[in-house]
Amino acid sequence: MADKSVFTPPVFANLGKSFRDLVKKKYDFDNAFKITSKTNFGLTLSTTGKVYKDKVAAATKAVYVDKSFGEVEGELDAGTNKLWGKVTLTRLLGNARFIVSGGYDPTSKDPLVKDSHSIKAEGEYRKDFLAASGSVLVGDEGKGAISSVVEGAAVIGYDNLSVGGQVKVKLDQAQQLSDYNVGAQYENKNFVASLLTENQGDVIRISYVHQINPDYQLGVEVLSDEFDHLAKPTDPRRRVLTLASQYQLDRDTLLKAKANNFGEVGAVVEHRLSKPTGLTVGAAAQFKATGSSRFATEKFGLSISVGDE
Repeated sequence: MADKSVFTPPVFANLGKSFRDLVKKKYDFDNAFKITSKTNFGLTLSTTGKVYKDKVAAATKAVYVDKSFGEVEGELDAGTNKLWGKVTLTRLLGNARFIVSGGYDPTSKDPLVKDSHSIKAEGEYRKDFLAASGSVLVGDEGKGAISSVVEGAAVIGYDNLSVGGQVKVKLDQAQQLSDYNVGAQYENKNFVASLLTENQGDVIRISYVHQINPDYQLGVEVLSDEFDHLAKPTDPRRRVLTLASQYQLDRDTLLKAKANNFGEVGAVVEHRLSKPTGLTVGAAAQFKATGSSRFATEKFGLSISVGDE
């Protein structure tokens, strides 16, 4: 039986993370070659080459870890023009973590980050029964107007149950409340069940991930209304049921699969070769099941990785 007095809940952003990792990680549909090298003094350097239909692009990411303060990370991607840096401080206050990041990231879903240079300061504090977090994001909203978004969240937890809420306020001329949501999660060593809202509580996500055995993980999510794939806001929203699984076939081979009720099917195969050591090959594919029970390929990517992740 778990000691109820030492349960520390996750920060709000990590509620539902188990299912997000299951359904998103490794599903990379780029044709890519990656080299990762680690040094004895804490620096990890990753260089990635991606092959597109009309060009070849390269990206470099460097992470320096120092036990005395935290880590420094920098990323340059010539394919997307991303230039991003991040500093994480873990030693300023015992149970706290502070992050300062900034740059230009066209791949972000946030307009303040995607369309301009931006900077973000974050803080997290966790201890028994409580996890609190806050952030300030400052960016150019266009036509020279600087805007910022302030976010605050808190989660309380007891006996493996976590309940919390999140508020976002956009600081501009209108000073408007841009978003607010709530979430809950129950976890033990075998499963994690989560309930989260999005878009001011208008969307509900319910997910469940079960560690059936050390090698096999199975998850399911019910999404009340989906916005991400709508061509315009007036399009009818849809309810989505997603199943996902991950199976460690052996020490060197990983299999992943997912499917939803709209006929979207994805799969990943990743294998680490014994010779030469440090070489991993992978393939990711996404298909669309048509009414005639045929599969049409939507995305496909091959990857080769050299070095230790």
